[in-house]
Amino acid sequence: MSDKLSERPVTDLTKAMAINDRLQYVNELFGKDADAMNETLKLLNKLESFDQARSLLLSVAEQYRWADEETVDVAKTFIKLIRRRYH
Repeated sequence: MSDKLSERPVTDLTKAMAINDRLQYVNELFGKDADAMNETLKLLNKLESFDQARSLLLSVAEQYRWADEETVDVAKTFIKLIRRRYH
């Protein structure tokens, strides 16, 4: 059942996260800048497809160094959530 819930489409990214996930993403992916994450989520909510979101995600990932060893797994989880927005 948990797997099915984790694959359900998301209509609003700002409401799709549990508080613990939100805190983890802010702390590990956005340099503890909640405003930066919230702004990114707002922008992603406005886009129509994952292809459109890709350039924004690449920019944010580069800015906050998501490819670093200590953040890459959390980044993958975050991107999986983002993908659900466009299904």
